[in-house]
Amino acid sequence: MKDRWPCILITLSLFVVVCSAIWRSPTAAGANEPTAWQMVGQIGGPTTAVALQGDYAYVGVGLRLVVPDVTNPVTPTEVGSTAPFPSFVEDVAVSGTRAYVAVGPAGLRVVDVSDPADPVELGAWDSPGYAEGVAVSGSYAYVADGPYGLRVVDLSDPAHPTPVAPAVRLDLALERGSFS
Repeated sequence: MKDRWPCILITLSLFVVVCSAIWRSPTAAGANEPTAWQMVGQIGGPTTAVALQGDYAYVGVGLRLVVPDVTNPVTPTEVGSTAPFPSFVEDVAVSGTRAYVAVGPAGLRVVDVSDPADPVELGAWDSPGYAEGVAVSGSYAYVADGPYGLRVVDLSDPAHPTPVAPAVRLDLALERGSFS
């Protein structure tokens, strides 16, 4: 039996290689089907973020920003939602008629929420890191961009959010004594 193990392992390895080649082959069964999946919608998903303004909550649900009317907190009613973003919503901040959505590897999204029933994405900034938090003050967004640190983004043109400074790595700044 000991002499058979090398043969068994080699046979299994070849089987895995052949199966993976067949699976990836464009001539495999279903070759006439599209090779890339395209999302056409989303129902549900993890709830990861919430911001409140007036009678509305702005909730990150999976890949979308969902807007429920919370006038009666016992029975919140969804009134609108965005189209799916390229990645999961990590955080939301609302200021005026705009929602600012941190979308992980897809950066920062600016959404017009002036009509809560029809939130529309106005612009995006694809951060170099992983946008996991956002806060807004005036015409600036402060984005927690994972390993790239704190990013400050100018929002004066909502269609084209623009970083205004290099990333600030707070962990390195603290080590160097830059902050007191």
